[in-house]
Amino acid sequence: MRLVSISIYRWAEQNSILLCTEQDLSMLWFYQRGIAKEHIAFNARLVSTRTAPGHKASVVLDGEIGVCYCWTTSDGISATAICDNEYPERAAFVMLGKLLMEFRETFASSGILETADKDTKLNYPQLEGFLKEWQNPT
Repeated sequence: MRLVSISIYRWAEQNSILLCTEQDLSMLWFYQRGIAKEHIAFNARLVSTRTAPGHKASVVLDGEIGVCYCWTTSDGISATAICDNEYPERAAFVMLGKLLMEFRETFASSGILETADKDTKLNYPQLEGFLKEWQNPT
């Protein structure tokens, strides 16, 4: 079981806006990482954009190379987790729920959650902690 990527977006009907992301591509060769990053970014944004506020989604990626789990809250914050096929769905959504709560608490007073209109890289070091902590949910 492997959790590869976590991303947080501000949901938008046409194209969700990336707020922060963290990835672990250590299992890939150096030359594979660039293509993998692009593939992850494309799929995470696509699934986030297509998951309407107040809904969750589990989408098997092309070629069955993994699964993208997404949870978009009713206030338009969307979190995605890209995992391998063995990663438990229940664990993914528990992690995304906790992540969304902590993220909202951290940035609620900043106004960035409502005003972001282009991709940004918010300083949110807890995201790396989530990626490491949820690497093997047992």
